[in-house]
Amino acid sequence: MNKISIISYEASHNLGDYIQTLAVKQHFRTNLIEVNREKLHEKPKEKSNLLINGWFMENPSHWPPHGDYNPLFISFHLNPTAKETMLTDSGVAYLKKHEPIGCRDDYTVLLLQSRGIKAYFSACLTLTFQRKVLLGRSAISQHGILVLSAFERLEQMGKPLGKSGESLLQKVKIIWNLRRYQTANKRLERFLARSKKPVRYLSQILDDPSTPEDDRWKAAQNQLLAIASAQLVITSRIHSALPAVALGVPVLFLKDGLEHPNQNSRLEGLSQFFTCCKSRDLKELSWDTIKNPNTHQPFVALMEEKLANWIKSIR
Repeated sequence: MNKISIISYEASHNLGDYIQTLAVKQHFRTNLIEVNREKLHEKPKEKSNLLINGWFMENPSHWPPHGDYNPLFISFHLNPTAKETMLTDSGVAYLKKHEPIGCRDDYTVLLLQSRGIKAYFSACLTLTFQRKVLLGRSAISQHGILVLSAFERLEQMGKPLGKSGESLLQKVKIIWNLRRYQTANKRLERFLARSKKPVRYLSQILDDPSTPEDDRWKAAQNQLLAIASAQLVITSRIHSALPAVALGVPVLFLKDGLEHPNQNSRLEGLSQFFTCCKSRDLKELSWDTIKNPNTHQPFVALMEEKLANWIKSIR
């Protein structure tokens, strides 16, 4: 059984999912089988080795994966929304069978360890992008500031639900979050004006849900190139921030709207790799003093070693 499967996401509108898959694919020189994250419980057409990474999951009742998969866990995040359903007796037994579990964040490490599962912080595979590999012989100069999905979640929290049954409390929260979004944007605008640098705005989220699959992959590649060409990336998306760190681009990560445990848990451990603050702190910062601490390299080496050893073991 030397065939390798990787996690895929059917028609995802989040380019971060495609960027995670691109980060995985760069480590393999063989044809890969792509398996929908939400259908791992189904019997596959053939047995294979499965690399399990990323955010889990929309349908936690579909856990654990089918026994015809031989898994390696690395860069794995178990979200608070799914923990009770995924960590049943059978779910815990599955993870114990395949421990140690490489986790994307400290939250998942501590959660699994609390259930008696051996786990360690691996960080995220998107940190393993290499500038020289991504760009090849292309010379891309770094120019200006890229604002990539800053305050998107806060913006969504400030939009009406569009339901006639909205309660008074919901309406109050929507108004409050709208004001938070507007205030955060004004603070960012003042910060950008002080920088006197050209600014480019992009989103990690695709507007058109009918975008063809090939175009989704192209958009993910283009986003990586946009990150590589920036002098600074400002974002509130992990899979925009971590590729920027990997590509040597300074990151300013804005936490407004990420207070809920479902969001904040994903940052635990990863925030050490970039400058992280709220919009109210922008008045204290200057764009040209923001630097990444470069503490990710030992984790990159660890992940690459784990993958190389796994590939050798399944040949």
